[in-house]
This record gives sequence, C-alpha cells and structure tokens, in this order.
Amino acid sequence: MTTDITQNYHRGNPESRAAKELSRHNTERDRARILRLAGVRGAAGLTCDEAERLLGLSHQTCSARFSELKRDKLLVPTQLRRPTRSGAQARVMIIA
Repeated sequence: MTTDITQNYHRGNPESRAAKELSRHNTERDRARILRLAGVRGAAGLTCDEAERLLGLSHQTCSARFSELKRDKLLVPTQLRRPTRSGAQARVMIIA
C-alpha cells in the first residue's frame, strides 16, 4: 500500500476519503496512460497540463498522478519549462 500523498488536502474528511476509494481502480490505469504518453514524447518530455489536455484528465486527477509518479521516481524533472494553458510556466518531466 502506498502513502496517501493527498492526505493533507482531505485531512480525514469522510467524503474525500470515500471519493478516493471510489477512484482507486482508475489510479493505476491513469498512471500507466501518463507513463505511456511520456514515453512517446521521449526527450521532449511532458508537463502535467499537456497530459491533462492530451489524455482528457481533470487537473486534480492528473496532478495527483504526476505527484505519485515523481515520488516513485518514474518521472523526473528536466531543466525545461513550458507555458500552461493559463500562461504559467510548468516543469517538463521525462521518464526516469
């Protein structure tokens, strides 16, 4: 069992915990989709915002999966940054 990296956000809220349990079956699927996309992109890498757009994931889902993949050292940051749809700069990640 992995550590819940979103624990600080839901702080034991029963509705948040229940929602997390319902979505658990999608977690591994979404992680695999992000890793496949990052693999296809190769050295060009991938930002979370790009993955959201290309895979049709919500920001909350994609951001959580990116955090897990970084924690598990499956995605690693590069020195590159690219603008998001809102104009902010986002770190480009590649497969470890």
